[in-house]
Amino acid sequence: SPGSHANSSIKNAQSLCDDGSPLSRQRAVTIATKMCTGLAPQTKDRMWHFKTYRDCFKNSHAIAWAKKNIHPSEDVAVNVLNQLVDFGLVCHVVDPHKKFKVEDTRTLYFRVAKVVCGGETDLLALEEEEDENDLNQQPRNNALSGTRPLLNGSFGSMIDRRTSKAMKTRMDNLEHVLQETVEELNAVQGKLEIVHQEVVSIVGQQLSVLVLVVFLYLYVMFVVVPSMP
Repeated sequence: SPGSHANSSIKNAQSLCDDGSPLSRQRAVTIATKMCTGLAPQTKDRMWHFKTYRDCFKNSHAIAWAKKNIHPSEDVAVNVLNQLVDFGLVCHVVDPHKKFKVEDTRTLYFRVAKVVCGGETDLLALEEEEDENDLNQQPRNNALSGTRPLLNGSFGSMIDRRTSKAMKTRMDNLEHVLQETVEELNAVQGKLEIVHQEVVSIVGQQLSVLVLVVFLYLYVMFVVVPSMP
């Protein structure tokens, strides 16, 4: 029946994301690339508390896109989006650890990593595919010599390259977040300086008024009152 088919589809998608079989990095990169293209109309500069965040979209936009293009279940869609966050392919504009939540009514700004939208993704996928092809070819090439490819470090080299790519992506995202944080702190420092100057100005005005009142009081008490008949 349609209902049982939908439940089976949800179950399969959830098992892909939740039962210990997470998305592969190549699959995650593919989804992030499509997401970058699909959310292009909603990706723009946005302002929050007088701070402008470049090239970002709302969390509601991302969840709506995921429900339409990944899975209609919000639980499954959010789970996949959070895996993209874990891979460093999608990140919050300020907090790299912040994730998507089901039925979240807050407005949060996220962006797809520049390495995805900047065109480096295809190169990464190609390198991974070449690594896998090399690994599959080596048992045949070494059949006569009896050499096992896993002993010569080829598999470890492939894993190291993938790990370095993932680390580079995360480092780029963290560097961008740090730059945003520094700019935000500088803006806050500037606002505090303005407030400090305003407070000093107000205190100076109050002191001037107090001195004037004391002067008038002394003038009345010691000059005007004694001269009265």
